[in-house]
This record gives sequence, C-alpha cells and structure tokens, in this order.
Amino acid sequence: MRLKDWAFLGNYEFFTNRLQMLASNDLQPEKWSYAGKSDFGILKNYLYFTFEKLWKEREEVSGDDRQRYIYMEEDIACFNTGLYDKTWQPIYFYCIKNPMEGFQEWRFTAFYNSYTIKFTDIPNVAVSNLQRASYFDNPSALIFDIKLDIIPQWNHIMMKRIF
Repeated sequence: MRLKDWAFLGNYEFFTNRLQMLASNDLQPEKWSYAGKSDFGILKNYLYFTFEKLWKEREEVSGDDRQRYIYMEEDIACFNTGLYDKTWQPIYFYCIKNPMEGFQEWRFTAFYNSYTIKFTDIPNVAVSNLQRASYFDNPSALIFDIKLDIIPQWNHIMMKRIF
C-alpha cells in the first residue's frame, strides 16, 4: 500500500508546508531536499517508504498486533514515522477519517510528537505501542568490519577513455 493511496495528503502546497514546518521546527537541521530543489523530496520519500515498510510488516501479523504498526480506529489513524524531534520525542503521522467518499479512506492533518499527540483521541497505550519500521533484521550488517580486506572494483570505478 502506498501512502498516497491510503491517505489524502492535501494539495502540493499544504503537504509541502507541513513538511517544511516539520523540518524547520521539529527535526534536527538536515538536508531534506535534493540538490537545487526546496520541496523536501528526501523527507517526502522517507515517509513514503517508511509507510510502505510498516504496511508490509502489518500484513505479516494478525489481530490486534496489526495496530502496533499502523493504528486505525473508526475516525483516526496514525503511524510512527521513525523520526525524532529536537527533544528526542518520536514523531507521528496523524490522520482523520476522510469525509469525502470515493477517495482515500484517511486524510492527513498533522505531525505530532509523543507529547502533542496526547491531545488527540488516540489512546496513550496505542501510541506508546506503535512500532517504527524495521529495515534490518541483523544490526551488525550496519557495522563496518575493519578486519575484512577492502577489495576495490577498479573496472567499475575507472572509466576507460577511448581515443
């Protein structure tokens, strides 16, 4: 499931404005747009891929466990973005039921951290149980092993010049 198919994100200006507020007010300073652009494309793609990963993980479990990945009740839905604000609080993607029939079931409204989401209708227990997307089964795959030899692939690195 794609995020754009699951939730109405608003028009380009609305969603880009929400991304800008998130990037400038809540997140640590980081480059969130591709070179020469200011559309927060990196942040947008991160959210798209994170949602897809959470959806896949949700599909692998059954019953109430599914609520740990993407929480959906009658009128509200949210998921843990895996991002943290400047005070190291998790950031959540919050949606309400879309009142427009025939379109996406959910409508994105805002990003909340673990403090501000308490003022929504989502139970605190549900929020505290929301999982982040898991991209690696074995965290040791992320560590560079200095004991291994480095074998450069020169043919790939060097471009041959034809005269």
